[in-house]
Amino acid sequence: MAGTRAKMGKYLKGVERTRHGERVRDQAFLGYLSGYGRKKIAEAIFHSDSQGISWQNLVKIAPKRKEFNHDRKAYLKYALQDIAAHAEKNDPPLRLDLSKPDAIRLLPTASQRTPEPLKIRDRKPASMHRREQATKVRKYPAGEGREHKRLKEWVAKNPHVLVITSSSKCEIEYGFISGDRADLVFAHRKAMYTIVEVETTDALPGAHQLIKYRALLCAQKGLQLSASKVKGVLVAWAIPRDVKRFCKKYELEVWEHRPTE
Repeated sequence: MAGTRAKMGKYLKGVERTRHGERVRDQAFLGYLSGYGRKKIAEAIFHSDSQGISWQNLVKIAPKRKEFNHDRKAYLKYALQDIAAHAEKNDPPLRLDLSKPDAIRLLPTASQRTPEPLKIRDRKPASMHRREQATKVRKYPAGEGREHKRLKEWVAKNPHVLVITSSSKCEIEYGFISGDRADLVFAHRKAMYTIVEVETTDALPGAHQLIKYRALLCAQKGLQLSASKVKGVLVAWAIPRDVKRFCKKYELEVWEHRPTE
Protein backbone atom coordinates (compact mmCIF):
# COMPACT_ATOMS: atom_id res chain seq x y z
CA MET A 1 0.00 0.00 0.00
CA ALA A 2 2.85 2.34 0.85
CA GLY A 3 4.50 1.52 -2.50
CA THR A 4 1.39 2.55 -4.39
CA ARG A 5 1.33 5.87 -2.62
CA ALA A 6 5.05 6.44 -3.30
CA LYS A 7 4.58 5.82 -7.04
CA MET A 8 2.15 8.69 -7.27
CA GLY A 9 4.96 11.09 -6.30
CA LYS A 10 4.22 14.74 -6.82
CA TYR A 11 0.69 13.99 -8.00
CA LEU A 12 -0.48 13.37 -4.46
CA LYS A 13 1.36 16.29 -2.87
CA GLY A 14 -1.32 18.71 -3.84
CA VAL A 15 -4.17 16.50 -2.70
CA GLU A 16 -5.85 17.89 0.35
CA ARG A 17 -6.54 14.80 2.43
CA THR A 18 -9.43 16.24 4.36
CA ARG A 19 -10.81 18.73 1.90
CA HIS A 20 -13.29 20.33 4.23
CA GLY A 21 -11.45 19.69 7.48
CA GLU A 22 -13.30 18.98 10.67
CA ARG A 23 -16.16 21.30 9.71
CA VAL A 24 -17.77 18.62 7.58
CA ARG A 25 -18.47 15.45 9.56
CA ASP A 26 -21.36 13.94 7.68
CA GLN A 27 -22.49 10.62 9.11
CA ALA A 28 -22.18 9.06 5.69
CA PHE A 29 -18.65 10.61 5.56
CA LEU A 30 -19.07 10.92 1.78
CA GLY A 31 -18.38 14.64 1.95
CA TYR A 32 -14.71 13.85 2.38
CA LEU A 33 -14.50 11.81 -0.79
CA SER A 34 -15.19 14.06 -3.72
CA GLY A 35 -12.35 13.16 -6.10
CA TYR A 36 -10.58 10.37 -7.93
CA GLY A 37 -13.65 8.12 -7.98
CA ARG A 38 -13.41 7.49 -4.26
CA LYS A 39 -16.87 8.84 -3.61
CA LYS A 40 -18.40 6.36 -6.05
CA ILE A 41 -16.65 3.46 -4.32
CA ALA A 42 -17.52 4.77 -0.85
CA GLU A 43 -21.18 5.14 -1.81
CA ALA A 44 -21.27 1.56 -3.08
CA ILE A 45 -19.90 0.31 0.25
CA PHE A 46 -22.02 2.60 2.40
CA HIS A 47 -25.29 1.80 0.63
CA SER A 48 -24.70 -1.96 0.46
CA ASP A 49 -26.76 -4.14 2.77
CA SER A 50 -25.47 -5.76 5.94
CA GLN A 51 -23.79 -8.48 3.85
CA GLY A 52 -21.45 -5.90 2.29
CA ILE A 53 -20.15 -5.73 -1.27
CA SER A 54 -17.57 -7.96 -2.93
CA TRP A 55 -14.08 -6.95 -4.07
CA GLN A 56 -14.93 -7.94 -7.66
CA ASN A 57 -17.93 -5.62 -7.77
CA LEU A 58 -15.82 -2.75 -6.47
CA VAL A 59 -13.17 -3.42 -9.13
CA LYS A 60 -15.88 -3.05 -11.79
CA ILE A 61 -16.80 0.46 -10.65
CA ALA A 62 -13.23 1.63 -9.98
CA PRO A 63 -12.01 4.09 -12.65
CA LYS A 64 -8.94 3.58 -14.80
CA ARG A 65 -6.38 6.26 -13.86
CA LYS A 66 -3.23 7.06 -15.73
CA GLU A 67 -1.20 7.47 -12.55
CA PHE A 68 -2.08 3.86 -11.66
CA ASN A 69 -1.24 2.59 -15.16
CA HIS A 70 -4.97 2.17 -15.79
CA ASP A 71 -5.01 -0.66 -13.26
CA ARG A 72 -8.42 -0.71 -11.54
CA LYS A 73 -7.21 -2.97 -8.70
CA ALA A 74 -4.27 -0.72 -7.87
CA TYR A 75 -6.55 2.29 -7.75
CA LEU A 76 -9.09 0.41 -5.61
CA LYS A 77 -6.41 -0.42 -3.02
CA TYR A 78 -5.52 3.25 -2.76
CA ALA A 79 -9.17 4.30 -2.56
CA LEU A 80 -9.99 1.79 0.20
CA GLN A 81 -7.06 3.05 2.25
CA ASP A 82 -8.30 6.60 1.89
CA ILE A 83 -11.90 5.62 2.67
CA ALA A 84 -10.78 3.75 5.80
CA ALA A 85 -8.84 6.81 7.02
CA HIS A 86 -11.83 9.11 6.56
CA ALA A 87 -14.26 6.60 8.08
CA GLU A 88 -12.28 6.72 11.32
CA LYS A 89 -12.68 10.51 11.41
CA ASN A 90 -16.41 10.30 10.93
CA ASP A 91 -18.82 11.23 13.72
CA PRO A 92 -19.58 8.61 14.93
CA PRO A 93 -16.39 6.83 13.79
CA LEU A 94 -16.73 3.90 11.40
CA ARG A 95 -14.47 0.98 10.60
CA LEU A 96 -13.89 -0.43 7.10
CA ASP A 97 -14.05 -4.21 7.36
CA LEU A 98 -11.77 -5.85 4.77
CA SER A 99 -11.52 -9.25 6.48
CA LYS A 100 -13.76 -10.92 3.89
CA PRO A 101 -13.16 -10.09 0.19
CA ASP A 102 -16.76 -11.05 -0.58
CA ALA A 103 -18.20 -8.81 2.13
CA ILE A 104 -16.46 -5.43 2.32
CA ARG A 105 -18.55 -3.21 4.56
CA LEU A 106 -18.57 -0.34 7.04
CA LEU A 107 -19.10 -1.17 10.70
CA PRO A 108 -19.33 0.91 13.87
CA THR A 109 -16.20 0.93 15.98
CA ALA A 110 -16.11 -1.11 19.17
CA SER A 111 -17.02 1.93 21.27
CA GLN A 112 -19.95 2.85 19.02
CA ARG A 113 -21.54 -0.56 18.55
CA THR A 114 -25.10 -0.93 19.65
CA PRO A 115 -25.23 -3.33 22.59
CA GLU A 116 -26.84 -6.64 21.78
CA PRO A 117 -30.29 -7.11 23.29
CA LEU A 118 -30.43 -9.24 26.39
CA LYS A 119 -31.42 -12.81 25.71
CA ILE A 120 -34.59 -13.35 27.65
CA ARG A 121 -36.20 -16.71 27.96
CA ASP A 122 -39.39 -17.06 25.98
CA ARG A 123 -41.65 -17.32 28.97
CA LYS A 124 -45.28 -16.32 29.18
CA PRO A 125 -46.34 -13.82 31.83
CA ALA A 126 -47.81 -15.35 34.96
CA SER A 127 -51.17 -13.69 34.26
CA MET A 128 -51.33 -15.27 30.81
CA HIS A 129 -50.40 -18.66 32.24
CA ARG A 130 -53.18 -18.39 34.84
CA ARG A 131 -55.66 -17.38 32.12
CA GLU A 132 -54.75 -20.42 30.03
CA GLN A 133 -55.17 -22.69 33.03
CA ALA A 134 -58.58 -21.14 33.72
CA THR A 135 -59.78 -21.76 30.16
CA LYS A 136 -58.66 -25.39 30.38
CA VAL A 137 -60.61 -25.82 33.60
CA ARG A 138 -63.65 -24.22 31.97
CA LYS A 139 -63.45 -26.55 28.97
CA TYR A 140 -62.59 -29.65 31.01
CA PRO A 141 -64.13 -29.13 34.50
CA ALA A 142 -63.17 -32.64 35.58
CA GLY A 143 -59.94 -32.63 33.57
CA GLU A 144 -59.42 -33.83 30.01
CA GLY A 145 -60.27 -37.50 29.63
CA ARG A 146 -57.58 -39.94 28.55
CA GLU A 147 -59.56 -41.17 25.52
CA HIS A 148 -60.35 -37.63 24.39
CA LYS A 149 -56.69 -36.63 24.57
CA ARG A 150 -55.68 -39.81 22.79
CA LEU A 151 -58.06 -39.16 19.89
CA LYS A 152 -57.03 -35.50 19.68
CA GLU A 153 -53.33 -36.30 19.51
CA TRP A 154 -53.96 -39.05 16.96
CA VAL A 155 -55.72 -36.62 14.60
CA ALA A 156 -52.91 -34.07 15.09
CA LYS A 157 -50.35 -36.68 14.00
CA ASN A 158 -52.49 -38.04 11.14
CA PRO A 159 -54.02 -35.00 9.40
CA HIS A 160 -54.17 -36.90 6.09
CA VAL A 161 -57.28 -38.75 7.30
CA LEU A 162 -59.09 -35.40 7.11
CA VAL A 163 -57.54 -34.65 3.70
CA ILE A 164 -55.16 -32.18 5.33
CA THR A 165 -51.61 -32.00 3.99
CA SER A 166 -48.71 -32.65 6.32
CA SER A 167 -47.28 -29.21 5.43
CA SER A 168 -50.16 -27.53 7.27
CA LYS A 169 -49.24 -26.15 10.67
CA CYS A 170 -51.20 -27.64 13.54
CA GLU A 171 -51.80 -25.99 16.90
CA ILE A 172 -53.26 -28.04 19.74
CA GLU A 173 -55.60 -26.29 22.18
CA TYR A 174 -55.78 -23.14 20.05
CA GLY A 175 -56.68 -20.18 22.26
CA PHE A 176 -59.02 -17.36 21.25
CA ILE A 177 -59.17 -13.83 22.62
CA SER A 178 -62.47 -14.72 24.29
CA GLY A 179 -60.72 -17.37 26.37
CA ASP A 180 -62.23 -20.28 24.46
CA ARG A 181 -60.00 -23.07 23.19
CA ALA A 182 -60.40 -25.27 20.13
CA ASP A 183 -58.98 -28.79 20.19
CA LEU A 184 -57.04 -28.40 16.93
CA VAL A 185 -56.55 -25.64 14.38
CA PHE A 186 -54.70 -26.36 11.12
CA ALA A 187 -53.28 -23.38 9.22
CA HIS A 188 -52.95 -23.96 5.47
CA ARG A 189 -51.60 -21.95 2.59
CA LYS A 190 -53.45 -18.92 1.24
CA ALA A 191 -54.71 -18.06 4.77
CA MET A 192 -57.07 -21.02 5.01
CA TYR A 193 -57.87 -22.82 8.27
CA THR A 194 -59.46 -26.01 9.51
CA ILE A 195 -60.86 -26.24 13.04
CA VAL A 196 -61.18 -29.74 14.45
CA GLU A 197 -63.30 -30.48 17.51
CA VAL A 198 -62.89 -33.89 19.07
CA GLU A 199 -65.56 -35.77 21.00
CA THR A 200 -65.79 -39.37 22.13
CA THR A 201 -69.31 -40.53 22.97
CA ASP A 202 -71.44 -37.34 22.81
CA ALA A 203 -70.86 -35.55 19.50
CA LEU A 204 -73.59 -32.87 19.63
CA PRO A 205 -71.81 -30.45 22.04
CA GLY A 206 -68.75 -30.56 19.79
CA ALA A 207 -70.87 -29.55 16.78
CA HIS A 208 -72.19 -26.49 18.64
CA GLN A 209 -68.67 -25.60 19.77
CA LEU A 210 -67.43 -25.79 16.18
CA ILE A 211 -69.94 -23.17 15.09
CA LYS A 212 -68.70 -20.88 17.86
CA TYR A 213 -65.02 -21.53 17.14
CA ARG A 214 -65.49 -20.91 13.43
CA ALA A 215 -67.03 -17.50 14.12
CA LEU A 216 -64.30 -16.66 16.66
CA LEU A 217 -61.52 -17.56 14.24
CA CYS A 218 -63.11 -15.51 11.44
CA ALA A 219 -63.30 -12.51 13.76
CA GLN A 220 -59.74 -13.02 14.97
CA LYS A 221 -58.39 -13.22 11.40
CA GLY A 222 -60.50 -10.32 10.12
CA LEU A 223 -62.67 -12.48 7.86
CA GLN A 224 -66.41 -12.44 7.18
CA LEU A 225 -68.36 -14.88 9.33
CA SER A 226 -69.48 -16.70 6.19
CA ALA A 227 -65.94 -16.96 4.84
CA SER A 228 -65.16 -20.24 3.10
CA LYS A 229 -61.53 -19.99 4.21
CA VAL A 230 -62.44 -21.38 7.63
CA LYS A 231 -64.04 -24.80 7.87
CA GLY A 232 -64.95 -26.99 10.81
CA VAL A 233 -64.59 -30.75 11.21
CA LEU A 234 -66.22 -32.80 13.95
CA VAL A 235 -64.34 -35.97 14.90
CA ALA A 236 -65.90 -38.52 17.23
CA TRP A 237 -66.07 -42.24 17.88
CA ALA A 238 -69.61 -42.33 16.50
CA ILE A 239 -71.85 -39.57 15.17
CA PRO A 240 -75.62 -40.13 15.22
CA ARG A 241 -77.74 -39.28 12.16
CA ASP A 242 -79.41 -36.30 13.79
CA VAL A 243 -76.01 -34.81 14.60
CA LYS A 244 -74.86 -35.41 11.03
CA ARG A 245 -77.95 -33.59 9.73
CA PHE A 246 -77.21 -30.72 12.11
CA CYS A 247 -73.62 -30.51 10.86
CA LYS A 248 -74.72 -30.60 7.23
CA LYS A 249 -77.14 -27.74 7.86
CA TYR A 250 -74.33 -25.56 9.23
CA GLU A 251 -71.72 -26.73 6.72
CA LEU A 252 -69.63 -28.74 9.15
CA GLU A 253 -67.74 -31.84 8.08
CA VAL A 254 -67.87 -35.04 10.12
CA TRP A 255 -65.51 -37.95 10.54
CA GLU A 256 -65.88 -41.04 12.72
CA HIS A 257 -62.87 -42.77 14.17
CA ARG A 258 -61.85 -44.67 17.27
CA PRO A 259 -58.15 -45.47 17.68
CA THR A 260 -57.55 -49.18 18.21
CA GLU A 261 -53.95 -49.01 19.41
